[in-house]
Amino acid sequence: MKFTLNNIKLFFISVFILLSVFACSDKDVKPFNGKKIDIYISSKPVVSKNFNVKIDEVVGNSFWAQKGGYDTHSIPNINTMLSLKEIFSKSTDQGISNEYFRLANPVVDRNNIYILSTNGTVISINKSSFIINWKKKIFKDQINFPNLGSIVVQINNDDLYLHNGGNLILAVNKNNGKVNWKYQNDVPFRGNITIRDNYLLANDYNNKLLAFFNKKLKWKKKLGQSDSVIFTNIRPIIHKNKIINPAFNGLFHILNLQDGKLLFSDYLQPNKNTAKIFRNNDIIANPIILDDKLYIISHSGTLASYDLNNLKFRWSVQIGGSNTPIISGNSLFLMDNSNVLYSLNAENGKIKWMSQFDKNVEEGFYFKNLRKINFEGPFLIDGKLILFSNNGYLYLINPLNGEFIKSTEFDILGSDPIFVENKLIILTSDGELKVYK
Repeated sequence: MKFTLNNIKLFFISVFILLSVFACSDKDVKPFNGKKIDIYISSKPVVSKNFNVKIDEVVGNSFWAQKGGYDTHSIPNINTMLSLKEIFSKSTDQGISNEYFRLANPVVDRNNIYILSTNGTVISINKSSFIINWKKKIFKDQINFPNLGSIVVQINNDDLYLHNGGNLILAVNKNNGKVNWKYQNDVPFRGNITIRDNYLLANDYNNKLLAFFNKKLKWKKKLGQSDSVIFTNIRPIIHKNKIINPAFNGLFHILNLQDGKLLFSDYLQPNKNTAKIFRNNDIIANPIILDDKLYIISHSGTLASYDLNNLKFRWSVQIGGSNTPIISGNSLFLMDNSNVLYSLNAENGKIKWMSQFDKNVEEGFYFKNLRKINFEGPFLIDGKLILFSNNGYLYLINPLNGEFIKSTEFDILGSDPIFVENKLIILTSDGELKVYK
């Protein structure tokens, strides 16, 4: 069978529709062929006794090269005032649609905001004056299936690295938009690019992890085989000399950065009694690391923690989610697939508090229809937990006890929000770049 763009488009749209069915059964996949996988049975959530929630002090953040602006994806207590006032808005000529269910996350360095649109155009905007520095169509051929693109920036260098869901990774000079390097792969790239120092990492749809050093392919590693994978903006994480790379069907792998040698693998099992939002057990939330401790969650039922110094399992609980958790002080905060917001003891996984949010909203006047409410977050901003809903609200929650503070009408997000220099920067579902202060 010949694979044309139309065939690929139809295939991925069909797969996405199938995978979006709520609470479907798991599909078998071929087992990982490599080092023995240790399988831990997740325990039921247990309430902590004598555990007081403590959060970190508010800190400033001047850039947002990847999620959180940090290599480990851990988002601290960001200094951004919550009396938000819109100070800038501009259309980026894109939006969420049947083809693009999510927009590529913008990135911010010390001077500029960089946006990759679904039509392959890259825009550089000064983050203080909001003047457009340059705007160029980098990818000439639009990718006709709903795969997320990715853009990352080197803070101390002149390069942007990006792909638009196809099989090309490009390096672009961030001062003028000129392409100065490209790599063409056999199959399209999956998820987000990771960059740290002179290393660049990317996954593809053949379950291969590719590692580049100084723009040269250093090694590639095939991490098993799966007949179905889901669209995601997940990325590998580089921590010291290790790579933490979520794979498929609940698997994740830890590899040596220099040579790709497999150091450890584990499996986050699904929980048949909890809600699932996709057909298989892929990990679709970015893992986070704090103090050499890894925290990783499967959308279908397991949150687990590991010590990265000795690659030992610490604890696991039966909680599944598609949102990346956050850690502050002694607490881990996360929203699960049933819209329950948790505060857990980061040392043992026991629950301090949990708060249930609405699952559905009624729409329509004459003909009523129930629409599922999804949330982005949580984020910890100025000492408060923040959630964004897909029905157009922003929620404030007390992180110490889970009590609801207030909600206000807000934009529906098209990508992850950015909190930087007392500003909130978002791409809306309609493709509007908005800056609040």
